[in-house]
Amino acid sequence: WGARRDENWATELHGTPSTTRALLCATLHAVYSADPLRTLRIWSDSKYLALMYAHWAPALARLGWPCAHSDIIKTTVALLAARPAPVCFYSLRPQAVNGNMCAAIALAK
Repeated sequence: WGARRDENWATELHGTPSTTRALLCATLHAVYSADPLRTLRIWSDSKYLALMYAHWAPALARLGWPCAHSDIIKTTVALLAARPAPVCFYSLRPQAVNGNMCAAIALAK
């Protein structure tokens, strides 16, 4: 949410730990925590995130979620569908210097 914001959050990952699982878990928390009546903008250096929720999730749902981390993805999709306000995914260049991202990475270690 930003430096020194009460909404910032950290938790231990359940399941097999991976960068992808951490990204999906953080996205789930953001969607769950954000005001559902306001547009939520999620910035990430991962193209996977936008592709998962904007393109792949409908097909995966039809197939019964045959994918890694389906527990998190299914829950996030349900929350996204219930939101009256939109969620926008933005991609950062992986090499882009971003103070918030650097701080988040430092806290995650």
